[in-house]
Amino acid sequence: MSWLSKTIEIHFQEILSLTEKMKSLSENLGGIGEETIPGAIDVVRRGWNSECGKKLMERELKLGMQIREEADILRHLSEEMKKQAEEMYRAEQMNSQLAVTRIY
Repeated sequence: MSWLSKTIEIHFQEILSLTEKMKSLSENLGGIGEETIPGAIDVVRRGWNSECGKKLMERELKLGMQIREEADILRHLSEEMKKQAEEMYRAEQMNSQLAVTRIY
């Protein structure tokens, strides 16, 4: 494996590692939006039954939905990054092979 191929492989692996971290982060954020915040809303609902409590619950629910949306966006970005990295990797490998076999 040539120096250029090794460099391409290292960068590709770094990008794949970053996309996996982003995917994990999106899953964690999704859990907060889907589980943690609704759990907090239940606690508020049981302990605070007033107009202010209702407003707080509405805001918490909205926040949970926004976090879930951001998690979906982050997951989509990680998938797109991975897809583009794979395309770039294949193109760079092809360019490397062409450079080795090119005769001037």
